[in-house]
Amino acid sequence: MIFNFLANSPMTWLNHKLIPYVARLNIVPETQVATNQGVQTRDVMSFLSGVMCYSSQNKQPVYTLQHDQMKGFNYLLPSGFYDVMKAYGFPDSIRKLDKAAQTQTKAFVHMAFGVMGPIIVDELTKQGGPLSPIKSTLTTSLGHHYLDNLAKNDPGTLFLK
Repeated sequence: MIFNFLANSPMTWLNHKLIPYVARLNIVPETQVATNQGVQTRDVMSFLSGVMCYSSQNKQPVYTLQHDQMKGFNYLLPSGFYDVMKAYGFPDSIRKLDKAAQTQTKAFVHMAFGVMGPIIVDELTKQGGPLSPIKSTLTTSLGHHYLDNLAKNDPGTLFLK
């Protein structure tokens, strides 16, 4: 139990510091609503319901991206997170700390006949780790920024406020 505490403490502290910092700098775009602070599930569901009604009434297809919250944080490749750290100008020490935490990750394969014994893998985000949600959020934020930039220049883009 003490080993687990010692292993997770630095990552929990980093997560505790990263979340308000990312929010203060508006790194996560507004369109990535599910991960912005202060947004609740009912807000997202209400927003998507409004988009679906608009699409149905105007007979116009609308495309949205939905993140699978059940599996999205599991076994995320760290390279995407490291690219984000570099793109947003975070210190390289975060990458080094995370890389040190990604050694000897146990992956369990679920098959039709049960769970297969662990496979030891390096450089893989541990399932349920303290940084898993923020790593997923930041990694997908680059894609959201890219899509936002594309949409701003498209005359057929639907803007909801």
